[in-house]
Amino acid sequence: MFPAMVPGTYDVYDFGRFVSNFKVEGKDGQTIKIEILDKNSYKLSPAKCY
Repeated sequence: MFPAMVPGTYDVYDFGRFVSNFKVEGKDGQTIKIEILDKNSYKLSPAKCY
C-alpha cells in the first residue's frame, strides 16, 4: 500500500498515482503477479514472508 495522506496534513496525496511500470521479482528471479486493487493498493501473489 502507498500512503494516501501524510500525518499532520489535511491534503489527500494518493502517492500511488505516481507509480507506473511496477514490477516484482522473487529472489530466484521468478515473476510475482501484481493485481491493482485501487490507486494506492496492490496485491502480490504468490508472496511469502521470510
